[in-house]
Formats: sequence, C-alpha cells, structure tokens
Amino acid sequence: MQTKVCTKCGLEKEATSEYFIRCKSNKDGLRCSCKQCMREYDNNRKEQKVEYNKTYRKDNIEHLNAFNKKYREENYGKEQLRHKKYRIDNHEKLLIKERQFYLQNKDSENERFRVYYEKNKTKINTNIKEYRIANPNVDIMICARRRTRKLALSATLTINQWEIIKNEFNNCCAYCGKEKPLAQEHFLALSKGGEYTINNIIPSCKNCNSSKSNRDFKKWYKNYKHYNKKRESKILKYLHYNNGIQQLMLEI
Repeated sequence: MQTKVCTKCGLEKEATSEYFIRCKSNKDGLRCSCKQCMREYDNNRKEQKVEYNKTYRKDNIEHLNAFNKKYREENYGKEQLRHKKYRIDNHEKLLIKERQFYLQNKDSENERFRVYYEKNKTKINTNIKEYRIANPNVDIMICARRRTRKLALSATLTINQWEIIKNEFNNCCAYCGKEKPLAQEHFLALSKGGEYTINNIIPSCKNCNSSKSNRDFKKWYKNYKHYNKKRESKILKYLHYNNGIQQLMLEI
C-alpha cells in the first residue's frame, strides 16, 4: 500500500483519493496537501474574507451607501423588475422565511409596525381604501375568512379557486342559471358549520342567495321557484355528494 505525507499537517496517509484530491500535474496524480487540511484552509479563507468584508464595509460605510443609492436611482426600473421577478419565483420560500422571522422577533416587529402606522396613518388608510375599491373580490374574501375563522372553521378559499368555481357553472348562478353578478354562496351555511373552502362555495346571484339564507339545500331548493333537476344534480355532483354525504374533499 502506497502512502503519502501531507505537506501541511505532516501526517502519513494512504495515497488514495479518499485522503487526497486528485491532481494530474503531480507525478502521483494527487495534491500535496490532504483533504482535511484543504478543508481547514478553505474554511479559514472564508472566515478571513467575511471578516475583511465586515471591516471594509465599516470603514467605508458612507462611500458604499452613496454608491448604492446612486445605482438604485439610475437603475430604478431595472431593479424593480428584478425584485418583482425574484419574489414571484421564490414566493413560497419568502413567505416561510418572513413568517419565521416575525415569530422570532414578534415584539420588536409589532412595535416597528405600530410606529410606522402612526407616522403614515393617512397614507396607509388611503391605500387600503383604493385597493379595496379596485379589488372588491379580495376585500369580500378577507372579510369572509375573518368571519369563518372566528368560528374556528377552515377558511382556505383563494381567488384562483373562486374563478375555477365560477367557470364550472359557466359564470351563472348555480340555483337559477341566470347570468347575473355572482356572490359566494355557502352550500352548507356558515352558522351550521359550513367551511369557507372550495368544497362548500358555489356561485349564486343576490336573489337566490337571500332566498336560501341558512336553510337546508334539499328542503329549500325543491320548493324554490327556480328549481331545476339538472342544476340540482350538477351542484351535488360538483360538490361530490352521494346519498346526502359529501364523498370527496379536494383542495386545488
């Protein structure tokens, strides 16, 4: 068995790729330093580089801040697009990271939000109002989730899921079949334990929604003026009901 002495630690080890990195330029095809010494050398280099960067930034903080500010001003549009693309590509990862950071720094973050809100109260309230006017469906869903969670029920319906539900019923009321402005109707009423999920929400016009209220679907719909056997079957089939029992719970 051939051996080789490491030029750094001076230890004699087997002359194999298990202990030494391969190197074609050397006669024996192996580096002079063993893998362990190379790892320690690399780690030391990294630590020295980190320490150097910290020291350099500390000594040149004003210069670096001025340089970064100038770059952001000259490349504002480009930077905005880059940040937006990054957030889209890493949406789930960023949500988890932000949530973990908030839980670890809950008190300081709440205080920071409170101070910021007090300083920018008018601007924030104006932005919220404008956003709600421009996105009425989002505002409705936020309120619905809040009501549902107060009753300790599941509230997972998303905007994409609501669009899927409407498409399933051709953007018409599930009860009367008319093409009217649609509301999110709880098939099983919220007051009776109905969840705010894709498994319990169907599209309904204002009149049908008010008529049904929190009544039981079977008792109400058969006596309703817009009763239709095909629409009844479609609703029950879409919600995966069989013999009065919901057979399948799916989240899209």
